[in-house]
Amino acid sequence: MHRRHLLAVAGSVTLFDTAGCATNACSPSETDAVDPPPTAWLRPRYGPTNAGAPTSGKRRPTERAPPDDPATAWTYDVPDDGVTSAPVVADGTVYVATGLPDRSRQERTDGSLFAIDPETGTENWSSVLPKGATGPPTIAGNQVVVGARDGILRGFDTDGKLQWRIGFDSAPNTPAVVGDMAYLTTVNGTVRAAELGSSDACWTHSQMRPRDHLGFGRTYFSEAKPAVTDGVVYAATATSSSSEGRDIQHSRLLAIDAETGERRWQYWFDADEPPRTPAVRDGVVYVAGGDALHAVNVASGERRWSFATGYRTSSAPAIADGTVYCSSKNVYALDAETGDEQWRHVNEAISGTRNHDDVTALTNAPTVVGNTVYVAFGALDAETGEKEWGEFGNRTDSEYYYLTDRDAAAAGGPALADGAAFVTATYGTVHRFGDA
Repeated sequence: MHRRHLLAVAGSVTLFDTAGCATNACSPSETDAVDPPPTAWLRPRYGPTNAGAPTSGKRRPTERAPPDDPATAWTYDVPDDGVTSAPVVADGTVYVATGLPDRSRQERTDGSLFAIDPETGTENWSSVLPKGATGPPTIAGNQVVVGARDGILRGFDTDGKLQWRIGFDSAPNTPAVVGDMAYLTTVNGTVRAAELGSSDACWTHSQMRPRDHLGFGRTYFSEAKPAVTDGVVYAATATSSSSEGRDIQHSRLLAIDAETGERRWQYWFDADEPPRTPAVRDGVVYVAGGDALHAVNVASGERRWSFATGYRTSSAPAIADGTVYCSSKNVYALDAETGDEQWRHVNEAISGTRNHDDVTALTNAPTVVGNTVYVAFGALDAETGEKEWGEFGNRTDSEYYYLTDRDAAAAGGPALADGAAFVTATYGTVHRFGDA
């Protein structure tokens, strides 16, 4: 019997620690390409490069996206308390996870992994995630992979049956999956590579120095999914005054060899909130932290440009056709080569506040499909920034935005599949825009 099957049957947990930097115990997958059919959106931010867009090249209509001004086909009310993740879609099912840390990053009660029928918006099954999820699920073959705050990365089959568990000494965030390999950060800022469902710890890249272990050095933190391409893992971490990620002091982007776990370079930048998921395209890695978006050369780790938004939180970027899109109160389109602003879609929330009356600043990641930027609960023209349909936080009579500490769309952005946009609201609803 294959060892991976033994793990699934026995329900055992393989524990990885942070002692040193392990050499490669398993070989990385040779390809980082992902090309799912238009009926699926398998990974948060689309693929291992986190570009938030299926392809670059000539913009064209796609059967993946909804029609113009689509109706809301259904809304699913998530029964769990706590923050809900962005969705992924595969094999006729929408998956979301709950119990994510809120802005206070306090310990919460258990969350769940939910499987939802994309045609009817009804629940197919759910499974408990002790202490809550750390981020969105991701699809790896015929398995749904999700990290939880109890320190366990779990793999479920499409019927909700637990197949395997891998334990870490700190909660694992959403992994970037390349073949059978998972590359991930943990909440304590460590970067790891592991074979899915296996006891093989390929490598562990810990930033902790001897004085950090003794308790009077730095505390590290991360909640971002890495980007992986061309044999390099790009991971965003931060130093913090606490293990929960409060009072971020500095952030850094690490470039790590995917085979050996050795660091190639690091790029430091100032940010008072945890850095978001980085994205890579055309020899540049883009990372947002606090009020700025940074473009960094993948070969040297040197900054090419940075763009200051003036708002304290910025989204993970999306990159398509030579343009970088991000949300930081407003939605911005920037020239990927120079960082020059091409357009902005203005959000009317008062700068420096999360919300004002029912006007809510946008900080969720955009997704680009065809000639359209999907962000918040609507769509913008990718070339002009003009509204095509939906809501972007400015309507005082909105049915989506509320005066709570968990309003607006989920940070990970929408999933585009099967002629529809699937969007999660952080306070616990999932919406399908487009006919079912």
